[in-house]
Amino acid sequence: MRSLSRLFSIICLLLFAAACGVGKKAQTSVGLKIFTSSLISNPQYVNGGIVLVGRKVDGLDHFVMGLNSGDEFIDLAQGPWEFVVLGWEDTTSNGLKMNGTTRCDYQIANLNTSQMTLNFTLNSARCAIALGAQGNIARDFLTSPLGNISKLKFNFCENINLSAGAFSTCTNPTTAQLFSFKVHYLGDRKGVVNGKLYSSLCYDISSAASTAAVMATSLNLPSAVGPGFNLGKIQIEYFSGAGCSPGNFADQQTLINGFRDTVPDATNLAKFTYGSFTSPYTYIYLKVPNVTAPLTASLSISPSPTYTFSSTVIGSNVSQSFTVTNIGSANATTISLASFTGPFSQLSSTCGSTITVGANCVYNISFNPASTSLQSDILQLNYHNGVSNQSATVSIDGTGVNAAMINVSGGASYNFGNVTMSGAFNTFTLTNSGGVAATSMSSILSFPYAYQGGSYPGSGGTCTSTLSGGGATCTVNVVFSPNLNGPYTDTMMINYLNGGTSATANVALQARALPDPVFLSVSAGGTGVININWPFGGTQASTNNIYLIRYSDAACTASMASFAATAITATTISETGLTSGTAYYYKATVKDTDGIASVTPTNCVGMVAP
Repeated sequence: MRSLSRLFSIICLLLFAAACGVGKKAQTSVGLKIFTSSLISNPQYVNGGIVLVGRKVDGLDHFVMGLNSGDEFIDLAQGPWEFVVLGWEDTTSNGLKMNGTTRCDYQIANLNTSQMTLNFTLNSARCAIALGAQGNIARDFLTSPLGNISKLKFNFCENINLSAGAFSTCTNPTTAQLFSFKVHYLGDRKGVVNGKLYSSLCYDISSAASTAAVMATSLNLPSAVGPGFNLGKIQIEYFSGAGCSPGNFADQQTLINGFRDTVPDATNLAKFTYGSFTSPYTYIYLKVPNVTAPLTASLSISPSPTYTFSSTVIGSNVSQSFTVTNIGSANATTISLASFTGPFSQLSSTCGSTITVGANCVYNISFNPASTSLQSDILQLNYHNGVSNQSATVSIDGTGVNAAMINVSGGASYNFGNVTMSGAFNTFTLTNSGGVAATSMSSILSFPYAYQGGSYPGSGGTCTSTLSGGGATCTVNVVFSPNLNGPYTDTMMINYLNGGTSATANVALQARALPDPVFLSVSAGGTGVININWPFGGTQASTNNIYLIRYSDAACTASMASFAATAITATTISETGLTSGTAYYYKATVKDTDGIASVTPTNCVGMVAP
């Protein structure tokens, strides 16, 4: 009974405590809804990215988060808060986080027991308010010509000298440096990093020994010029060698973003600082290990950086040898020549997949145009330099041209006509209507045709072994010098190289050598006999017919009789049975075997028959 009484008393006490509110927890947080869908869907920011920064005015809480999709609901402590939104436009759709034009917004909200909703609209004018008036503290920043969003420039130091806890000097690396780095914008809650919001591209940087290693980036990040709250942290990862290869990771350092001077400490020896109010950069000084640059291959191509093939006849080809030399400190491996387009191609190569240090090899590249337009391409040799993939290039081009074409005045044939045995002469004009020079020009002729003086181009001719293209001209002089009458033919062949192959310009020559006229003389023979004489006989006589005509007058106009003698080998013929005391006159015409007469008739001679 006593036990039941004790249990009843305990239940009453519990009910009384519940009714009086004993054990009830007071509300200390409130829900905050951030409308971000309109920002995320804006094409200006869909690739560039947006960061939301919140800070409780009493400094007891803060957060940095990325806005990537949808509206955000955040549970925050009650009290006055400041909020800053940063957005980077990227209209190129390349997703270059932290690179585009920066827009901002800034709001103060007193979070109480009720859920609140905030809307943000980004514009460039709000950046000065967002980063220059945090905590309602007026800043010289607002009137500064520098602005509150600036690009980052990195100074990499072998040593950073601290004087009384402040930055003093940056010592240049004592050895050559080759390394790379990335920048990450970090998420944060109450000073605890909670992931990488956005990451930059990889930056390669190098310096010679005792030379400053400086890299100006395109990253736009806030850096306030006076006291302010944490706008997030950035993390710098750097790697030995180029390309930010994970296997070459060297170290990483984290810096608070949004302060004019972040004093370096003994751990990371890194800081933000402005160079001056007129500088367009925010400087970051980083202490990096004194890492000797790794051995790397470097391929050099000769000739370079450009090469133009000689004007090349359409349908033919020319080639050029390109020597590849490894001037680096490591072997070049996985070597391959990129494919060509158009009229360029690889003919042959002495190169393999590896070129050792100091060694060289040759690629023979052909140009075979199909048109007269300018053609261009890139000779690209891909390789691995021991750290990353690289390429060596030469810009190549060439123009196709029409082949040399020699035309001869007068056309495909030329007739000297009927000429005397003294011969004839003619000048021929040669014209090159092609796009390249005709070279190795030569020509010979067969008797009784010849070049004046004996050889091409003939005395007084202007042609040489080369005739430029584009309508250039020259001359050759040809003579016809027969020793026997009759028809003669030959072909004048102008031989030349047209820029690709052998070619000829042919002209068919023809002429007829007429027999020379004979000069008669007469003498008395026996009674009634007159001897008619001429200096004509032998072989020449046997190829001609002599037609004699007797006249009754001294002018040889009134013919009395005619007779012909053919194949005469003698030089005299006697006419008998003439009337003594009567004058007789004679004239002759010489004809060849085709009946073609000499140009000039023979003389008229006569006497009185004995």
